[in-house]
Amino acid sequence: MKLEQLAEISVGVNVTRIKQTAYESRLLYSNDDLLNDLSMGIRTKEIEQISADTRNTEKFIISEGDILYSFVSSKVAIASKDSEGKVLNQNFAKLDLKFKEINPRYLCYSLNESKCVEKQMGVLMQGSVAPKMTPAILRQVEIEILPKKQQQRIGDYYFYVLRKKSLVLQELELQQKVYYEILERMNK
Repeated sequence: MKLEQLAEISVGVNVTRIKQTAYESRLLYSNDDLLNDLSMGIRTKEIEQISADTRNTEKFIISEGDILYSFVSSKVAIASKDSEGKVLNQNFAKLDLKFKEINPRYLCYSLNESKCVEKQMGVLMQGSVAPKMTPAILRQVEIEILPKKQQQRIGDYYFYVLRKKSLVLQELELQQKVYYEILERMNK
């Protein structure tokens, strides 16, 4: 099923127009925020508990649980509590699910890791001088709809792996700091 049938795709506000709007005092959502949201791995149960009533109705303001796509990194993440209230700029799109039979975490897996989707994106961007994902191309991407339980298992496992990877990297950074501190003390 095409992504445009699964989700409403809304591109963020143009950065040059932010100074002329009420968004001026808010922080901009960045690619680092997206990668952080992806590594935090918000739980599916939490996503389902965040009702439409509690989500921000302003088109360009991020709410926890929003599904966000980066045109810079071609990655999708689910907004965490840390990203709530930030402004979505034109480098990102918000994917509002229209089709209830798709698991948000499975959608992230499909768009971020699926070889089938990767091939489609390559074909859809063929002929471009500088291959770059656009909203029009993103809308045409086909997502395989699996049974809901299978989607949930894949999505949950995908976010588990991302979270584990993030924790392992944090552990390595902390070990490196400890080792450098030991070396520094030995050098005195």
